[in-house]
Amino acid sequence: MSVWSWLKLTVCLWLLRKAVKVTGWLLLAALAALAWPVTLIAAAGYAAAWLRGWPPVRLYRAAAWALPVTMAWLAAAALHAPGWPAALAPGRAWPGGWDHLAAPNLARTFLLTAPAAVPAGLAVAGIIWAWRIYAISAGLGGIMASAPITFDARQWKRQVRTAKGVTEAPGAVPLRARGGKIPVGGTIRAIGHRWHPVFTLPATACARHMVVVGATGSGKTNLMIRLWAGWFTATLAAARAGRGNRPLLVVLDGKGGRDARVKAGRTRRLLYGAGARRVAIWPDEARLSLWDLPAADLYVFSSPGRIGKPKGNARRFLRKAILEPGTRFAILTTQGAPKPDKKTGELPTQEEQDRWERVIPIMNELLAAKGLTNVAEGAVLVTGIKGPLEEGWQNKVTAFADQIMATVSNQPG
Repeated sequence: MSVWSWLKLTVCLWLLRKAVKVTGWLLLAALAALAWPVTLIAAAGYAAAWLRGWPPVRLYRAAAWALPVTMAWLAAAALHAPGWPAALAPGRAWPGGWDHLAAPNLARTFLLTAPAAVPAGLAVAGIIWAWRIYAISAGLGGIMASAPITFDARQWKRQVRTAKGVTEAPGAVPLRARGGKIPVGGTIRAIGHRWHPVFTLPATACARHMVVVGATGSGKTNLMIRLWAGWFTATLAAARAGRGNRPLLVVLDGKGGRDARVKAGRTRRLLYGAGARRVAIWPDEARLSLWDLPAADLYVFSSPGRIGKPKGNARRFLRKAILEPGTRFAILTTQGAPKPDKKTGELPTQEEQDRWERVIPIMNELLAAKGLTNVAEGAVLVTGIKGPLEEGWQNKVTAFADQIMATVSNQPG
């Protein structure tokens, strides 16, 4: 084969591939033009999903919600003309829109085909939007190599704007949703979970530890106030339904600050609106003292070691503690691990360690002087100035806890 023949064959194959591709696009365009009501709905749905940052499932759900209207329309048509003619009504209305391409005639055709075109168009829009997201994410679409990053950043901004609009809409985010769940705010993006316009938490989730992470001014305090009020509302509704007691909410603001009373006032107004009988702010309207609480069966004291002694504030606390003689206590501390001598490489003996580490003996002396009874003690070694803890420290703590529980269970009475 000559070079000229090879070039002609290559050009012919290229033209053939382009002809097939152009033919496919022309057929797709002709199909879109023929089914113009579905195309119009699909274009509107795709544009809405792109501008609002919706996931494809939002369009699928909208199509599903439109199906009852289609079913009702088919039922009404069946009553008017029983049999298959009812199902063929959109097909009879569609050719009529091509006789006269005037606005009134097109509008009439669109209205007649809308019960079938709306769910079909929304489903098609969801499929196209899902393919677009997949193509950009997989690198199949876009001109630049950074197209996936740019596309995701733009969609994130649109999703944030949509979530803010949902959150600020009146009545969109109440204090309590169905099923006793607490609405938190508009959902920006769901990864690995089912997407909902409003993110909610079950009221039982507030019984576990939570961490709210955010920059200054991002709304962490407002979120916590909403969670408190939402939990109170859900628990109060459950109590009124006979599924528990009335809620008791205690909020401790560890940070405080000049605006602490302002935040407390906002929380009180919201709780009163949620149905609270009485909300008191400490120390202005309520008195709370640890010494008013009933005595415990056993007290556990702890303090890190500082140059072989308990911290100064820990020693002052133990000196001021007021407990009945005979009260039982346990001590669990952290102290530095012994290090080998730099010259000899030998570890200090147990006697030398006892002379240096005086954390537990000093705490014992302070508490024994008040007539208290020691039932357990333990120490966890720290291998460095800032950690980590020694290997197997979990086993030490577990054994210490087991010793305490055995002591409490063997208490007379």
